[in-house]
Amino acid sequence: MVVGRALRRLLFSLVIAGVLLAAGGVILAASVSGEAVAPLPEADETQQVVIAVPPGLDGPRLTALAARHGGTVARWLPRLGLALVRLPAVRSAEVAALADEPLVDFAAEHRLSIHAADVPLDPYWPQQWGPLLVQGPAAWDLAWGDPSVVIAVVDSGVHQPHNDLTARTWYNPGESGVDPISGQRTCTAAVATNGVDDDHNGYVDDCRGYDFVGDDTDPMDVLGHGTVVAGIAAADTNNASPTVPGAYEGMAGMARRSSLMAVRVLDAQGAGYPFDVAAGIDYAAANGAQVINLSLTFPPSYPPTAPEVAIVRRAVEAAQAADVLVVAASGNDNAAIVACPACFTGVLAVGASTSTDERAWFSNYSSRLDLVAPGVNIFSTLPYPDDGSYGLFRNSGSGTSFAAPHAAGVAALVRALRPDLRQGDVYTLLRSTTDDVGQLGFDIWTGTGRLNAYRAVSAALPDLTLALTADASSLEIGKVTMLHLQALAPGGAFAGRGGRVALASDLGAVSPGIVTLNRLGQADVQFIAPRTPGVIHITATLGPVQTTVALTILPPAPAAMTLIAVPTTLLAGETATMIATVRDNEGNPVVDGLEVAFSATLGTVTPPQALTTVTGQASTVFTAGTIGGTAYVTATIGGLSATVPIKVIGVGDPWVLELAADPVSIGLGGAPAVITATVRDPFGAPVAEGTKVQFVTDLGLLAAVEGTTVGGQAVTQLWPGDTLGTAHVQATAGNAQG
Repeated sequence: MVVGRALRRLLFSLVIAGVLLAAGGVILAASVSGEAVAPLPEADETQQVVIAVPPGLDGPRLTALAARHGGTVARWLPRLGLALVRLPAVRSAEVAALADEPLVDFAAEHRLSIHAADVPLDPYWPQQWGPLLVQGPAAWDLAWGDPSVVIAVVDSGVHQPHNDLTARTWYNPGESGVDPISGQRTCTAAVATNGVDDDHNGYVDDCRGYDFVGDDTDPMDVLGHGTVVAGIAAADTNNASPTVPGAYEGMAGMARRSSLMAVRVLDAQGAGYPFDVAAGIDYAAANGAQVINLSLTFPPSYPPTAPEVAIVRRAVEAAQAADVLVVAASGNDNAAIVACPACFTGVLAVGASTSTDERAWFSNYSSRLDLVAPGVNIFSTLPYPDDGSYGLFRNSGSGTSFAAPHAAGVAALVRALRPDLRQGDVYTLLRSTTDDVGQLGFDIWTGTGRLNAYRAVSAALPDLTLALTADASSLEIGKVTMLHLQALAPGGAFAGRGGRVALASDLGAVSPGIVTLNRLGQADVQFIAPRTPGVIHITATLGPVQTTVALTILPPAPAAMTLIAVPTTLLAGETATMIATVRDNEGNPVVDGLEVAFSATLGTVTPPQALTTVTGQASTVFTAGTIGGTAYVTATIGGLSATVPIKVIGVGDPWVLELAADPVSIGLGGAPAVITATVRDPFGAPVAEGTKVQFVTDLGLLAAVEGTTVGGQAVTQLWPGDTLGTAHVQATAGNAQG
């Protein structure tokens, strides 16, 4: 690498207000302070879980379900089928056990997990008026940015170990390793210190940026200015505090998931060489930065035509040609000139505005100004005294230096969503989506207006398309399938990185309900089918872009069926209730509305098809025909069937038997008595000719033990035996006895 020192040293003025307090230190707010960071409330000893069950489930069953897990029902929303169950303690095993209950669709811990318009949880968020004024929370409802989009902070360096910046650090993929445990990039790998230019970019072991002041690979910030800029642009957001358990860390950056490339070009006094600045810009563009932030300026005495300015201009134009958007501060001289490099064509020139949407008194202005952004009393990350330090840079936090990174962060959000847009398109988009806060239309004081993050992000969305697909187009109730989201730019390229997509279903449960699209514009979510069969629709929404997929929810396949008849013996024309009970493969009653078909012999079933009810039962009525015998009623559903027999006493079948003896008294050695059996059917008519009748006696002798009817009668004789007494003769014909 060649870093020239032949050019005379030029003072690059840090773009901070000229009225900074000369004395005193830095206003600090360290995250280790118990007063500065309010910990989350202690969890109640009694924990709560939300369970989803079939709407309208009766109270006793719900109470019993909770009691099986040692819980009680705290609240119950019967129309929604949602119950808040209080448990002695919540462990993942208890939640899983509740979710495994047959009646439970899903279970989830009862947490404070919904927040208004993505207001960050970071403890110093209330001190950040800038992101709030530019509608950052509304923009963050739509996009969070993505690590694949790199913001290069070409400045005094960055304090990369800072709690809110370390996770946002850019690592050179060709000079860094991967931690085998965390899977994250690291500079502890041998490749980072092997003394070799492994990626052939002209710099040896530049694992996490470069220091063009010290000509080394450690771009740490001594001054603090670059650290402030980095925090405004992309401080980590809603991240856990490393020092206070249960608390969140620090502040919120405009592009919370973007990567920050540290490029040091200014020394500890905030001065730098044009060559170093040019080298830093070139380094950033060559190593993948999509946005470069330049919170530095030439003094107003240097016109755009000055040769020193031309050094930086060349680097900027090369970066623009490489499709890098350059954002720069307009200067703090209260002068009617936009300082360079913000003065260059196509560079987004950013002035400073106040919390009341007025131009900051120090902010440079001219017809070259593009827009303004918050730049007075800007709270951000500080490099000292420790890694959890925050406050106002030099007790002021004011300057166009701190306005520019607001815009750079928004640009990173847009570039993540729309990788198909060229840097010039993003430049135009940011200019055209401002809030007109000065004179009507463009004016030299505020440009097109004050930055509006929400409008900028929203304007990037309409040309996107969302595709939503499911692994299964149909699934049984209670089953799970995966849904896949893909955002595409016009022309079909992957897009939407960092986009926040909301998913909703008219029935069932989508988890999670909001996802952030990855570097390929993709995300996967889980869908749990409802307990009601039918066609449901799942909708994915990203701002104005929406798509829907339809899924068919099927009842679970019946696995077993039983059939009973009440009663099991019928006369011709009588009826029996047939009840079929159908269960799934887990032994649960199948859902309502499944059709069971019934058929019968020796009679009819009405209706021949019946639908299952909430108990998994379907019923019909069997009416016996006139023909006697054993009727068989069969129930069928899918590939299952069950059959039950019913005894039918038909027309002409024996039902009543009357027995007579003539004479009723006989003597030993005398003539026999004639025994006549008269047999009638259930309707009082003589039974069919030839119906068999069996006779038995306990005394005497029968001439025949079996006879057949003629005219409904069968006859035999009882001869007296050798024993005196009363003989009892019994006759049986089918179901009839006498």
